[in-house]
Amino acid sequence: MRFSKIIMLMVLLACFGLGAGHAFAEEPSSLERGKNTQLTEEQQKELENLHTEILDLRKELMEKYVEYGIFSKEQAEDYLSHMESRFERLKQNGFIPHWHWKVKERGKEQ
Repeated sequence: MRFSKIIMLMVLLACFGLGAGHAFAEEPSSLERGKNTQLTEEQQKELENLHTEILDLRKELMEKYVEYGIFSKEQAEDYLSHMESRFERLKQNGFIPHWHWKVKERGKEQ
């Protein structure tokens, strides 16, 4: 009886091990995604227009938050400054997002 339980456990672990390899298959890191992608001028312009609209809406939203007393003017300015710097980084990189800026800046790769 005990021997059969051990055999069944070994079979179960072997099946799990075979299936787990597929689940942990390596994908390109987020630093590698989009690395070889080039957008046309038209595509970049379209993305720039969308990001500009988003930035304008976020500015409008922050103005409302300040008006309603949820954020101070300084908090809103800090947030908008951060959003504008993100927009500039995107623009410098041809509107191809890099999700791990800080990791890249530190020289670490995932």
